[in-house]
Amino acid sequence: MSQNLISLLKNCPTQYTKKFYDILFSENPELLSVFNKTNQENGMQSEALAEFIRLWANTIENYSEKFMNRMKEVAEKHVSLQIKAEDYPKVGKALIKAIGSVYNLTEEETNLLLESYKKLSGLFIEIESNRYNQIQESGGWEDYKEFIIAEKTLANIQGDTISLTLKTVNGEKVLPHKPEQYITMQVNGVQRHFTITDSGEDYYKLLIKVKEVTDNNSFSVTQYLRDAEMNTIVGLRPPCGIPFKLDNVIPLVLISGGSGESNSIAVMQAIKESIKNGQSDKLPSSIHIIHSTQGENSDTHH
Repeated sequence: MSQNLISLLKNCPTQYTKKFYDILFSENPELLSVFNKTNQENGMQSEALAEFIRLWANTIENYSEKFMNRMKEVAEKHVSLQIKAEDYPKVGKALIKAIGSVYNLTEEETNLLLESYKKLSGLFIEIESNRYNQIQESGGWEDYKEFIIAEKTLANIQGDTISLTLKTVNGEKVLPHKPEQYITMQVNGVQRHFTITDSGEDYYKLLIKVKEVTDNNSFSVTQYLRDAEMNTIVGLRPPCGIPFKLDNVIPLVLISGGSGESNSIAVMQAIKESIKNGQSDKLPSSIHIIHSTQGENSDTHH
């Protein structure tokens, strides 16, 4: 690949990735439901992809450990959304078109870019295939399993955060989660990720910040969950995400703000389980929790 093209990718601006999503969705409208509409509108999705392309370009000849770790994080998101091998050619086609629309690609550069993308997508497919198999072998499930809203409480004084307990419809066992993993929920065809704060034999617990929507043409999953009646059915995919690993050498500091304490709660639950199971020797030598709220009247989870 030419140095000019590599340099272009190393400094990939969001105008390229925004163009990419415009092309991808116009040619493949069925993929719209896979992506968070809010993140599309506020530019976060385009920036995240631009950041990934920059990292890719900086290690395109020989993937670094840092890049491989980032790939695994992205692959977890793909698995949680059930991205399949047949989706990657669509992405590659849109990517080439987007870059070609702002950079005059030669035929040789186009072919080299395609080869580089095939290498990247092939590795993604391999990682994700292994994760799909691992989930199945661990007692997970394909597609979306039906859960009911079994418990729902307001989690703070402001009333903009709810605590949900979701149970399997028929009492089936769930796939246990690990700290910092999340589930993907589907409501009315819209998919969203939520961090799991706790789980049991047949349930998952979530802490959710409600995002109000005033536009009648928009749909808010969190607002729907806040207003939903008990026993309302939602679809869940098995837990995904790179688990947080407790280390008995490095001190642990948990920092969070507002409803962002979900990950801290999940880690503390794991610590409680370790103590309960007599595994205190595997815990950090010291644990510090720093949490901020909007004001002195705000509630904080304990």
